[in-house]
Amino acid sequence: PRPDRGIPRRVGHPRLQARQRPPIAVAPQFRLRTRQIGRESLCFISCSGIILPVQGLLHVEQNKRAGISRALRLVALVLLVTPIAADAQFSYVTNANGTLTITGGPGGNVSIPSSIGGRTVTSIGDSAFSYSSLPYGLTRVTIPGSVTNIGAYAFYYCNGLTNVTIGTNVSIIGQSAFGECQSLGQVTIPNNVTRIGDQAFWKCTNLTNVTIGNSVTYIGWWAFSGCSRLTNAPIPASVTDIGDQAFASCISLTSIAIGNGVTNIAQTAFSGCRLKSVEINSNAQWPFLGFTSLT
Repeated sequence: PRPDRGIPRRVGHPRLQARQRPPIAVAPQFRLRTRQIGRESLCFISCSGIILPVQGLLHVEQNKRAGISRALRLVALVLLVTPIAADAQFSYVTNANGTLTITGGPGGNVSIPSSIGGRTVTSIGDSAFSYSSLPYGLTRVTIPGSVTNIGAYAFYYCNGLTNVTIGTNVSIIGQSAFGECQSLGQVTIPNNVTRIGDQAFWKCTNLTNVTIGNSVTYIGWWAFSGCSRLTNAPIPASVTDIGDQAFASCISLTSIAIGNGVTNIAQTAFSGCRLKSVEINSNAQWPFLGFTSLT
């Protein structure tokens, strides 16, 4: 409203009271002098980034007909805005080739979209969801098939994350991508993944079962270190290199089967484990094969 048409200061005068009308809707985003939001209450149509701003009290005129009419128009505004706001939950940057990298998003049970605004989502950025902790953090996440890269620290310390579904086209799981996700119980690494980054699942203390895809060639240092409840993690024949302390202090891991493609096992790869049996081929480099506590 124009400055000279604002709410009068002397509200006690009967004539001024007769001229004064309460606002239709008041929200923290609007000035208190606002009297009307658009003639048809549709003034925010096509604002693609808007999230519904009405959070305060809704004041409807005493006149029944006017009150019902304006309330219905407000409902129409909600219905128009809500579908647009779904993609607005995620922040992203545009890559040089026109694809998108997700840089953040909501908590709870989350399905990352495969595209936003017609552009394909191909990456989860570094630290995109890191420290998304309870009570409002991630609990489940589904990564679509369009994603090929999970960045470093992407889901680091999401301590309420219990389940993750990794898309079939992911090829790289970055450093500490799921480090200290202390509620994660099991994980399946798809067949397209070639590299499990250093500390990728470090200190996932509730992780019991890992299925490693048959294209993985490198398991990074400390990749599963400190996964104290891990009992099953067979290593496929595609793996050639197991890094330092990759499975260190996995105290529940009592047996391990290592595929015949492995040529290098770091000396401390399985340090602190309580292994009782190991299946391994003769191609791996010695000494000790990393089994410093083999019983």
